[in-house]
Amino acid sequence: MTRIAVGGFLHETNTFAPTKATYADFVHGGGWPAMTHGSDVLKVMRGINVGLAGFVDDAVARGWELIPTIACGASPCATRAGWSSTRSASSCTRRCWR
Repeated sequence: MTRIAVGGFLHETNTFAPTKATYADFVHGGGWPAMTHGSDVLKVMRGINVGLAGFVDDAVARGWELIPTIACGASPCATRAGWSSTRSASSCTRRCWR
């Protein structure tokens, strides 16, 4: 059986935006779903207009086993100040699923 680790990171960097995206912005999501981990990724990231949702639907239809990791997003901001913390959360999630 095909096993695939899935997750997502959504952010639009906009050089005209006055603020930076912080870790809290990714936790709360803004216009995106709030940060989710593990099996909640497959529940939250379905039926919405993001690439991960389409991929999950197709993978399920093919009978692939999905190993959910982390999914998060933040509203458009100037830069990703929260990226290192989000990356750390992702690394922790990967270690937990091994």
